[in-house]
Amino acid sequence: MRVLCCPSLFFWPCYGHAGRSGAQFLRGLQNDVYCQIGLVMLIGLASKNAILIVEFAEQLQHKGMGLVESAIEAAGCGCGPS
Repeated sequence: MRVLCCPSLFFWPCYGHAGRSGAQFLRGLQNDVYCQIGLVMLIGLASKNAILIVEFAEQLQHKGMGLVESAIEAAGCGCGPS
């Protein structure tokens, strides 16, 4: 059920990694241990955000909102479940 709700959320950590790599390349930074630790933290935060959006959409569905409407509302809200 959760996969059908927001399948694009699986790609959010990939977008974060691409943005980080692009910014690192444009600034000419080295790929040292600190950058790799930052990457792991960034992927963790993006994954947590995606999980919170899916949980919030699921709560909205239980309140009677439709599948697509709840996914759009949860993604646009910017907050976690209440």
